[in-house]
Amino acid sequence: MTSYDTLLVLARFILPADLLECFDIVKIENTAEMLTIHLDEQNLPPLSSRVHSLESKGFLPPVYIRDFPIRDRKVSLCVRRRKWLDKETGSIICNTFELTAQGTRHSKEFASFLKGLLEKYPITARSLERYYHIDGDQFERQYKEYLSDYRMWDQLSDAANWLLFSENLGPYLSIDETSLSNGELYTIIINREAHGGKGAIVAIVKGTKADDVIAVLEQIPKKHFGWCGRSLLICQKVCADCSQMFHLGYPCDRSLPYSKAGV
Repeated sequence: MTSYDTLLVLARFILPADLLECFDIVKIENTAEMLTIHLDEQNLPPLSSRVHSLESKGFLPPVYIRDFPIRDRKVSLCVRRRKWLDKETGSIICNTFELTAQGTRHSKEFASFLKGLLEKYPITARSLERYYHIDGDQFERQYKEYLSDYRMWDQLSDAANWLLFSENLGPYLSIDETSLSNGELYTIIINREAHGGKGAIVAIVKGTKADDVIAVLEQIPKKHFGWCGRSLLICQKVCADCSQMFHLGYPCDRSLPYSKAGV
C-alpha cells in the first residue's frame, strides 16, 4: 500500500461516509481555528445522461458543510459539484447529492450525533458550543424545525395545554402540581419506576382541574391496560400530594382502571 493509499484510508474515516466515492480532496487550508477541506466532484456525469454528448462546464458555486471538529478545530468541507452541458438539449445537468442534514449546513453524521446528544441527555444546544464549535441557538432552532420531527408531531395542536406519553405508563404513578414559569400551574403524572430519568413523564396538563386531567388520561390507548407478554400492564397505585384536588386520587380513580390512591 502506497503512502497515498494509506492517507486515503485515513481520510475515509475522517470524512462523511462515501464522500470520497464521488469527490476528490484538492486542497486543505489550516488556521488556528478552522480546518477547511476542499473537495471537487469527480468528472462522472449522471448515468442517465451519458448516452448524450456532454461538455464539462466547470463547477457550481461551492457549498460549505460543517463536520466533526478535529483536534479542537472547526472543520468545514468546501464542496464543489460539477455541471455539464447537454449538447443535444442545450440544458445544464448536475448530479444530486444529499450531503447535509435537512434544514442545516451540517453533515448528516454530525447533525445526527448532535441530535442524539440532545435527546439522550438533559442539556441545551448552547452547552455543545464549546466542545463542537457550533452556534447553539441556531442548532436549537434547526433541531426544533427539522431534525426532531416536531412539526409532524401528532400532539402539536394541543401541546400548549397538555402532553401525553402513553408508552411511559407503569404500575406505580405519582401525581403532583408544579409551576413552570410565570406562576401558572401544571399537573404532572410520573412513572415512579423511571426514577426521574428518561420515560418518567406520563402526562403534563395545564391547570389543576380534575376534569381536565381525566380528559387527557382517558386518551390513553386501551392496549396499555391489557396483557403485554407475561406482565399485566395496568396502573396499580397512584401517589398524590395533599392538595385538595388530588384528595383520594380522584382524577386517576376515574380514568385509570384498577388503580388505588396513596398519599
